[in-house]
Amino acid sequence: MEYQREQEGKEFVWLKIDLDVLNFPGVKYTKDVSNKSGVQLLSEEKAIAYYDFEAMDWIDFNIDGNLQRKRMVEKYEILIPCIIPWNMIRVS
Repeated sequence: MEYQREQEGKEFVWLKIDLDVLNFPGVKYTKDVSNKSGVQLLSEEKAIAYYDFEAMDWIDFNIDGNLQRKRMVEKYEILIPCIIPWNMIRVS
């Protein structure tokens, strides 16, 4: 969505979500964009085992393969199956 908004010349706002939403029942994770055909839903345990946490934070793009790692990480999604209370959302 961010890419599409940029292409259209429109502004967007990042929302900061309280990490406690990860404790809500039914939370699922993906390794790719969730609306892509065949994307598997992961449990928290499987996501922790799979996710590249180093690439989520900071990596040196001058090292071979790191840019590809970062692009993969940008596709990860966390799906929250309920309404998030307003007090858990902040505008960055």
